[in-house]
Amino acid sequence: MIDLTIVNSSGLRVPQAHLRQWVEQVEKQITKRTKHKLHQRELVIAFVTKKEIQRLNKEFRGKNKPTDVLSFESDSLGELAISPEVIAEQAREHGLAIKHELGYMVLHGILHLLGYDHETGERGAKKMFTLQDAIFDELLKKSASKKSK
Repeated sequence: MIDLTIVNSSGLRVPQAHLRQWVEQVEKQITKRTKHKLHQRELVIAFVTKKEIQRLNKEFRGKNKPTDVLSFESDSLGELAISPEVIAEQAREHGLAIKHELGYMVLHGILHLLGYDHETGERGAKKMFTLQDAIFDELLKKSASKKSK
């Protein structure tokens, strides 16, 4: 299982129990669908303010605007910086529950940590988003079936 550490300096509440379950399910799906093995790898998810994610985005990507998730690779797996404020805004725009938007972006960030990249061209984007959407759809189905039991 992924060794998950959650750090929250955003000042907002984040659904940690849901997040831990989600990361566990993402790990299972990635292991099932790819060659990647995530067992005993470390992942840090840092929740930061909208202002902080904008600063990080400018510093590391040269984009002076807030973003939802940034991924930083490490020898183990890596770190995701996430803005709950941006996630909430996007959830409203996409018509999703905040926890589902958060889950989608955590999945997105983990795929980046594994080397998937939608910004390097159409082929990479198709590969990443096809996998991301398939895993997300599967996890939503599992989530819905648990609620109906």
